[in-house]
Amino acid sequence: MNSNSRKTPWEYESIYVGRQPVFDSDLKVSGYELFYRSDAKVPSAMFEDGEEATLNVIQSAYLAPFADIKGNNFLMVNFSFQALENQSPFALPPGTTIIKLSGHADKNPRRIKAIHDLKDQGYRLALDGGVMECARWKDYMDICIIDALTPDLKKIMKRADKIHQAGLTLMAKKVEEQEHFKLLKEAGCDLFQGFFFQKPETVRGTNLSTHQIMRLKILQLLQKPDPDLNKLADLLEKEVSLAYRILRYVNSAHFSTPVEIKSIRHALAYIGINNLKTLLELFLIKSLNPRKKPSELPFTSALRGRFLEITAREHPEFSNQADTLFLLGLLSLLSAIFDMSMDKILESLPLDRDIKDALCGRPGPYLAWIELSRAFEEADWEKVDSYVELLKLDPAKVAVNYSRSLAWTRDFFEFNS
Repeated sequence: MNSNSRKTPWEYESIYVGRQPVFDSDLKVSGYELFYRSDAKVPSAMFEDGEEATLNVIQSAYLAPFADIKGNNFLMVNFSFQALENQSPFALPPGTTIIKLSGHADKNPRRIKAIHDLKDQGYRLALDGGVMECARWKDYMDICIIDALTPDLKKIMKRADKIHQAGLTLMAKKVEEQEHFKLLKEAGCDLFQGFFFQKPETVRGTNLSTHQIMRLKILQLLQKPDPDLNKLADLLEKEVSLAYRILRYVNSAHFSTPVEIKSIRHALAYIGINNLKTLLELFLIKSLNPRKKPSELPFTSALRGRFLEITAREHPEFSNQADTLFLLGLLSLLSAIFDMSMDKILESLPLDRDIKDALCGRPGPYLAWIELSRAFEEADWEKVDSYVELLKLDPAKVAVNYSRSLAWTRDFFEFNS
């Protein structure tokens, strides 16, 4: 597929930025929180002053795909109370921006005035300080953030009604397991942030649907060194909705073909399997995701794949394995998509042993690559540093590659929504 080569101002920056989704109780994405480090070349410990990092993001992040928020989705950015008094949040657009404040602070007049000014302009405010602190600030905040990993969680959740009665939305951060999500949802929590959605649910007797089995067969066929194109066309033509989406995409400006592609066989003959392979794999992963699962799963899979692919292309040792690393990222969340163990899923896919080891978290040449993408998602910049060093990557290029990959993935999913 063709990728957009036009540079944005973001691409001249060397800022590590990740975004983490915030879900509602139906697992629909309500918005994203930005996590960042101001200079990819500088170790994390150099930036203990949150305001300096925040101001850097204000200047750059809203030029980037990280801030391309659609519909009613919000973007949450963390500020210190001092930055609030300095009116730094006013550099961000109201309406879609939630100002997140952390810790304990006094209600001095200057601070209260800054809050009133922000709310008058249409900003929403969230406080990450626990239920007691939220109670003190209830007249000024819109969202109360609690830590799902706190030992007193059950006691805190008993106060959820009081939070709601005060007109606040209750958001849980660090929700890492499906069971935690269910308990928090039952207790009245409204918003959820964490990586629980990437974990498989424990469901006895989980079976794949007919469509999933058929599409896994297509994915399996694509992994063969010399796939049978007639068999591939037969399988794709039976999947009417999938075939339609593929034809719609190859006839769009993304491919810029001089003739109209009228059938799957025409596409395979005219464009070629090598040029279509990545596209087919993307469509397959997107279509494998059940409706009950969040759309963030196939999105994150594609983002990982693209990020690993373009980063590997610049690596002297891995440049000829870029396609393999794309597939690695793309398949990395199949366990959460199917609610099955990765080992069981991989039994039916003819993949190289090193890829299977990495997907199952076992040591090998590719494990560090998938861990690098996870570290970016978790905004664990110390881990990012360690994997960048281990893989001998340029940190500034890695930062740019992640931004480009997000833009590419977003464009693909928007066109095929």
